[in-house]
Amino acid sequence: MNNSTRLSLIIPVYNVATYIADCLSSIAAQALEGCEVVLVDDGSTDDSVRVIEQYLQDHPQANWHIVHKPNGGLSSARNYGLKFAHGDYVWFIDSDDMLAESAVQRLIALIQTQPVDTVVFGYQRFVDTPEPTLLPNLPNKAQSGNDFLAAIFSRQRESYAWSFITKRAIYLDESVSFPEGRNYEDMATTYQIAYFSRTVVLSDQPLYLYRDREGSISNRVSGQHANDLFANLADCQRFFSQHRSAAYAEHFGDFAAYYALLAYQQDFSKQMYQKLQSVFTQLDFSSLSRRYQIAYLLARARLLRPVQAIRTRLSHS
Repeated sequence: MNNSTRLSLIIPVYNVATYIADCLSSIAAQALEGCEVVLVDDGSTDDSVRVIEQYLQDHPQANWHIVHKPNGGLSSARNYGLKFAHGDYVWFIDSDDMLAESAVQRLIALIQTQPVDTVVFGYQRFVDTPEPTLLPNLPNKAQSGNDFLAAIFSRQRESYAWSFITKRAIYLDESVSFPEGRNYEDMATTYQIAYFSRTVVLSDQPLYLYRDREGSISNRVSGQHANDLFANLADCQRFFSQHRSAAYAEHFGDFAAYYALLAYQQDFSKQMYQKLQSVFTQLDFSSLSRRYQIAYLLARARLLRPVQAIRTRLSHS
C-alpha cells in the first residue's frame, strides 16, 4: 500500500460522454497532492472512454488510473474500483457530477488535523451549470457514528455515497459493499458506514455539486425500484438483528415506514401491498409518526391510491 495516498476518488463511468469532461475538469482543478483518481469504465458503449483518454492526453495527470470491466451497474463498478484504491480514505463520485472549488483541499486539511473515521458534507444541486459560490467557513461538528446513524434514520441526513468520505479500512475490515443489481444502493450501505464509524465530522459546506438530470438513475421510478426499496429495508433489519444500536431502536420505525410507503406508491400491486404489510407487522405501530399511521390505514382500506391521485391533481391544478 502507498502510505502517501490520503484520499482515493473512485468514479464509476457508464455512458456519460456528455458530462464526464466537466467532472474531470472539476477534479483536475483541485489540489490533489496525496490523492489518487480511479476511473472505472463499466462497459460504456458511448464515447465516454474516448473522452477520458483524450482529456488525460491533453491534461496529463499524475496518479490517475482508468480500469475497465464488463457492464454490471453502479454498485458493481464501485466495488470494483475499491479493489484498486490505496488511499486511507475513499470518496465515491458520480461521473456526471462535479466537485466544488477547493473541496479536496478542505477535506485533506480536515483529516490531517483530527482523528476521524467519516466526514459528511453538504452539496449543491444544479441542472446545466453550477452557480459560482464561495464556500463559507462554517464550523464543523464532531459527533459519534451513532449520532450520524440517528440522523440518517430520522431523515435529517441523506445517505448518498458521494456525500461523505470514509476510511477505506471500514469497507475492507467490515466487509461493506454495495449490493449489485439493485437500485438505492446508497441506502443499503451508508447505515453500515455510520454504524462502524466511531468518530464523524459533519460539515454543511457544499463540497459536492450534484447534477439533477432527467435520465439519471435517481430520477427513474419503476416496480423494480419498489422491490429494491423493500430489499434494502429487509437487509437493514437483518443487519441490526446482529448489531445492537440505540439509533436503530429509536428511529428505524419511521424510516422503514417512510420507505415502505414510498415503495408501495411506486407500484400499487398486490405483491407490493403484501410487502408493505410485512414491514409494518414488524414495527411498533403505536410509536410511528401520525402521518405514517394514517397512510398505512389508508393503504389497508385500499384508499391510499385514490387519495394520492387527488393530491396529485390538486397540486397541478
